[in-house]
This record gives sequence, structure tokens and C-alpha cells, in this order.
Amino acid sequence: MSRTSLYLLHILAAIMVVAGFVYGVSLVVSPAFAQDGEMDAARPGAKEDDGDNQRPAGPLPYPDLSKCAAIKDGSLYRGEDRVMKFIHVGTAGWLYRSLDFRMDYTMPEKTMNYMKRVNEALKAKGVDLYVVLQPSRAMVVPGHIDPNDVQEGYDPKVAKRNYQALIRELQSNGIQTTDLSNPPNDFEYFFRGDPHWRREGSMWTAKQMASLILQNQFFQGREPEKFSNEITWWLESEKGEFDEFVDKFCGVDIPPERRPMWATTALAGEASEASLFGEVTYPGIAIVGTSNTAHEQDFNFVGSLKQELSADIRNKAVAAGGFAGSSLLFYASDEFHEHTPKIVIWEFLSHHIFDDYVGFRQMLPAIYGACSEQDALAVASTKIVPPVGYVDPNFIGPVQPVAVDPAAAVPAVTPAVATPGVVDPNAPIMLAASMDEYGPQLPSTAKKKNRASEEMHESLVFENLDTKAISPKDSYLYIEVTAPEDRMLEIGVLYANGDAEEIDVSRSRRAENNGKYYLEFNPDFVDPVVMVQIETDKPQGDVKARICKYKNEKQ
Repeated sequence: MSRTSLYLLHILAAIMVVAGFVYGVSLVVSPAFAQDGEMDAARPGAKEDDGDNQRPAGPLPYPDLSKCAAIKDGSLYRGEDRVMKFIHVGTAGWLYRSLDFRMDYTMPEKTMNYMKRVNEALKAKGVDLYVVLQPSRAMVVPGHIDPNDVQEGYDPKVAKRNYQALIRELQSNGIQTTDLSNPPNDFEYFFRGDPHWRREGSMWTAKQMASLILQNQFFQGREPEKFSNEITWWLESEKGEFDEFVDKFCGVDIPPERRPMWATTALAGEASEASLFGEVTYPGIAIVGTSNTAHEQDFNFVGSLKQELSADIRNKAVAAGGFAGSSLLFYASDEFHEHTPKIVIWEFLSHHIFDDYVGFRQMLPAIYGACSEQDALAVASTKIVPPVGYVDPNFIGPVQPVAVDPAAAVPAVTPAVATPGVVDPNAPIMLAASMDEYGPQLPSTAKKKNRASEEMHESLVFENLDTKAISPKDSYLYIEVTAPEDRMLEIGVLYANGDAEEIDVSRSRRAENNGKYYLEFNPDFVDPVVMVQIETDKPQGDVKARICKYKNEKQ
């Protein structure tokens, strides 16, 4: 190894070690799923009624929450409850949260550029993209906002104008979408005590989107398919996520909302040859999105779309996936590349943080897929090997004494006194001041817990890239890792001028992980990539990696 490479290796090692100790600092990046990623209920607000708590006949009176100071106590909004900060009490049992009172729907120029690039990358693969941008509950249900408990300065008319301006801007940039801010007032779009849409809201949204999507040439000369939607049972004691929070901290009993559960059935004619032999079929339409889409039986958005479009749909949405989570998972899948759909519908929420650049930086190269080894700018393979003396904490059995190699120990880092204008090649460089903060606004508490309790293991993937002049503006990293289930994975990248970043690409446990990861190098940096390293909590596994160059891609 050259002196320069050894020096840079020490730099990157110091960066990732320090980042492990200062995880709470904003320099460490949160995963794309971190916004609300560790809520493990089978359904939103789901609770099994075991019959022990029998409710009296007739509707319960709605409790007076005006004297409940707890819902304004920020310290109570911890863990999965952080996404509800703060609860605002409306009228007639309606509850809102601060996120619902968003008025500024400006999409940063950088985000819009990424949206255009995603749209163009999909078009290059023969895929048409349609965006479903759900409006906020305060915007479409302003009549139940209590003026005594409303976020200061909120004006639903201004919010609607700004939302509509964003829709027009997306459309002017070639993104196919439609305005969903004017549902009729003869039904309730949302549940009163839950952030999700009711069946009526999802059905109306499906009609609006279908009127746009049906113009696609995919439907020309196509035999329509028929579907039926039916209620399979009723949830009589279901409470929403807001309701449960208020119940817990205000010591009250919120009356439940009666909810139907839905099932969609294809009314097929003659069975196809593929179905007769039990083969998997891949409809030409796929949808990615949030729990509003993922929970078909609760909200039936996909079932409504199937009826309106007279076409089958593959549901690739992920609950708690945030803005980009389910998209990057689908695009990274073998299914997307081997059975590419003709139409992708992308549903996300108006309160999402649009500047999820780490999400975009994984999503975009995933659409292009892995380059071949022949076309790659660099190829590497390695094994993740635990350090000498490591004992697996999950191992059950007698602990055998292990000899520790003193030479393998990481030397202590002693701060050096800097001399102005002089660079000491032996001094470790800490986290670069120019490192960007990425990721959702609400990091996962489970991730922090794991980070504190799990030992992370470093593995150098690429070194000696000094002579390859790999530009971060038009290249990306593809990594394949074995045993990906529940694996935490971070990627460290070092650039020639000493800029560095450590990006968490860990994935949600709610979705299948194929172990294939993509990351676009930081396009805001101009100096070449010189080193790549990964850090993981699983001290075993094989790693294959390639550095690919975008083809015919304008950034």
C-alpha cells in the first residue's frame, strides 16, 4: 500500500470511529426509513379486543381535553410518538398535529432537480411516473380546527394555494400529478383521531388519479379487468394513533371510530396458463408509498385504483417508509429490473421532508441498476472479518479464552497542536466541517439504541483510487452484502481534498432486503473519490462492490 493510501486509510478510519461515538451529533446520517420507522403495530392504531373491556351500549361522550396539559409537554413525544408532536384539539372529536398545519410547500430546487432526474431515469426504462401528493388534514378539514388550539399564523387558504403551486411546479417540470386539495364536503376524508385517510378519502383520491392515469397509452386496446371491493368485517373498538396518545397521557377514554375492513377480488374470466401452473405474474402497474397504500384492508386505496383503472396493481408500498423508503427498495429489487412495470405510482404525504437527499441518492442509481464488471470503473470484493478477540454476544455456550493480538489494537488518538499553514501527514483528520446533514427530520430511536449497544465493524472496500479520477458528479456505488436481514450498514466515502461523509443506508425491517445497496456519490463535491469503507453491526459476510458511471444521465 502506498504512503498516500495508508495516510488516507487512517483518515477514513478516524472519521468512522469518531462518528460512532458522536452519533447524536447531526453529522451522522439517519436512514431513509427513520422518519417514523419503528412502529410495529400490524395496522395503524390496531388493538385486539379481548372482550375484557366491555363498552356500554351507545356512543360514548367525547371527553373534554381543554384541561389536558400533557399534550403540550414536548418530553412525552418520544419514540414512535414523536411523529405526533404536538397534538392540537379540534372540535367534534377531531385531533390535529403540528405537521398538519404546514403552509410552506416549497420544494427546494435541489429536490426538484432530483425529482426530474428520477422521472427521466424511469422514462429511459420505459416507465411512466405518477405522483400522488396527499394534502394535509388541516387543509382539507379546516372546519374542525378550534381557534383556541391552532398553530400560530395558520391559514388553510394560504396552505391550499401553496400546495396547488407545488402541484403546478411539478407538472411544469414534467412530473405527472393532480390537485387533491378540493375533495367534496359530503364525506370525511380522514379519520377524526388518526392521520390516515378513510375509505371515502382514498376512493375519491383513486378517482382523481385514475382520470389522469387512464390517458396513458398502456390502456389503449387493452382488455379491461374487473374487480370487486367488499367489506369483510367491522372493527368496532378501533382507536386511531392520535386517540391512543391522548388516552395514554390525558387519562381519558376516547370513543372508538367504527371501521370497515376491505378485500379486493379479481373477477377473472378464463384462468391464464401462468395462473394454472401457479406462476407469479407481474402486473404492468406498480405502486410505492406509505401506510396509506400499504394497508390495503384498512384503507383500500389500491383496491379502489384497481376498480377505477380496470387493471391489476402490484403493491410495493411500505408502512412507515417515509418519503423515499419504499421507492428505493423497489428500484433496488430484482423484480423491478427483471419485470419492469410500465407505470409506477408514487404516493407520499404533504408533511414529508422533501429534502431527503440520501433517499434520492439511493433511489436514482437503483433505477439504473448495477453496471457489469467490464463496464465498472472499479471492482472489489472482501469479507467482513471480526477483530481479533471478538466474541459473538449471541453465541450460546462456554466462552473460550481468545488471545488478543496487541498489534491489532487501534491506537489512541492524541489531539495534535496544529501549526498554521502546515499539514501533519501523521495527524488524523476528524469529521470534515463541510460534511452535509442528510435524512429525515425524525430519526429512529431504535436506531440510536442499537447504535449505542451494538459494536460496529469496519471493512475497507476500495482503496488506491487516487489514479482513477472517479468524479462524484456522474458515478455511483453498488454494494452487495450477504446476510442482509436486520443488518445495520453505513457507507463511508473519502474524497481527495479530505472531505468525507458517513451515510446510513440501513433498511426497514418491514420489507424484504435483498442485500443490494446503491449510493450516488455526493454531487456537491468536486474532488475525486479516493476511498470507500463500510461499517456494519454483523461481523461476518461477503461484500461485492462496483463503482459505476451513469450512462446518458443529465444531472
